[in-house]
Amino acid sequence: MTAVADRDPLAQSRLMELINAGWTTQAVAAACELDLPDRLAAGARATTDLARETGADLDALTRLLRALVTLEVCSEVAADTFALGTLGPLLCHGHEQGLRHWALLNGGLLWTRWGALSAKVRVGRGGATSNDSTERFRRLETDAEEAALFHGAMTELSRRVGGSLNATLTVPDGALVVDVGGGSGELLATVLATRPSIRGLLFDLSPALARALPLLHHHGVAGRCDLRSGSFFDVVPPQGDLYLLKSVLHDWDDECAALLLSRCSEAMKPSARLVVVERTMPERMGTAPEDRAVARSDLNMLVGLAGRERCLSEYRKLFEHAGLALQKAWALSAGFSAIQVTRQHAAG
Repeated sequence: MTAVADRDPLAQSRLMELINAGWTTQAVAAACELDLPDRLAAGARATTDLARETGADLDALTRLLRALVTLEVCSEVAADTFALGTLGPLLCHGHEQGLRHWALLNGGLLWTRWGALSAKVRVGRGGATSNDSTERFRRLETDAEEAALFHGAMTELSRRVGGSLNATLTVPDGALVVDVGGGSGELLATVLATRPSIRGLLFDLSPALARALPLLHHHGVAGRCDLRSGSFFDVVPPQGDLYLLKSVLHDWDDECAALLLSRCSEAMKPSARLVVVERTMPERMGTAPEDRAVARSDLNMLVGLAGRERCLSEYRKLFEHAGLALQKAWALSAGFSAIQVTRQHAAG
């Protein structure tokens, strides 16, 4: 207690920042809901003009804009006149590296779930079943607005990691790359775009695939990529040379994750490889930014789904249960890792 007491002001300030952190999520989401980044993209604007265009209260909007200045989303260039800040362009529609959908998802659909964290911790695994994940993804089939937001956010996250995976991935000429649960196809498109001799197969449920063609055309790879709809719990397309599985296993409990991996193993020919892209938990947590990021993601799975983030040793057990053998793992950007596995008899 003495060591902490000696630094009380600093410790209290750090803790207060953590406790109050939720306001930044809502401020950034509100900026996106009002399309402020896009309205400022062409240049500085007066708050009176912005209030008129958005239908917002002038005083309240000014207060939001001033708060966004502290977050580097906006800058105040003159009295009651604001422009985009350093981070603002990343919240504009259509930005290649943008995070607008992710901001809206966290400020809206994900926001309410965090209030149930203590209740989830009390009941633990007994209060979560695979139905929690199944029901969430089923809603995406019927709620077009939620689906657009979710798939947009997932595309943004795939862009964050896609470049580093692509740069470190070995793909032989003429290979067929199967992206299992690949959503709109951002990750697969990134891999195909730099390898003109390979082909792709995007496999997911129909609502996800419905958004894939424009993205594949944007990357210039639509002619080399087939789409196939289905559930990866039933079957995974066979005869691929390389299978990709990004941010899928963490959505599900161990039983469902093992079933999915078994389906992949059944589909893989002896020479095929499976590359799993996930955040991996350290065996012992620290205070580094990457530790906080994976901890946040793990709790997000706890409050919203039946899934979890896992340590490499936990993934190894899942792979072995499904007849797969871990070959190697390496770090990617944005706190992700790539884990390459093969069928057990092929590895032996």
